[in-house]
Amino acid sequence: MACIEQTLGQSNQRSVNLEEIESETEHIVLDGQVLVCGIHNRAHQRAAVVPLRWGAPRIICLSGGFLYHLGEDLNQELFPVARLWRYQFDPETDLVISRRAPAKRPTYASFNPTVDRMIKSIVEGTWPGLSSPCDSLTAPVRIAS
Repeated sequence: MACIEQTLGQSNQRSVNLEEIESETEHIVLDGQVLVCGIHNRAHQRAAVVPLRWGAPRIICLSGGFLYHLGEDLNQELFPVARLWRYQFDPETDLVISRRAPAKRPTYASFNPTVDRMIKSIVEGTWPGLSSPCDSLTAPVRIAS
């Protein structure tokens, strides 16, 4: 898993930076890594569409609940520009993560330190449940034979 460092923190990205973000994301995707990103600003959205072009998976951290972002049927693509590449959200390819209740509205902030911390934690392998099959908060699964 990987993230684009330029998308994290206070963002006032110029178009040159957005092109760099897109290029760096493409390298990550073509290297076989899974992009972890948000959708709360232009930089994150620019990175989030690159995997769609290649049919690659992505993990998206949301500032609102699943129902708010994905709709009642959990199939709406997450933001308008992404709909140019894919008509509906694909749960077979993508994973979304939110710390908020399903119908909660997002924070509407272009700078969201909570989401940025989630992204970093997932990439660093410290987010419980996504770190490894046997992280410190999950009991090991034993298969009886």
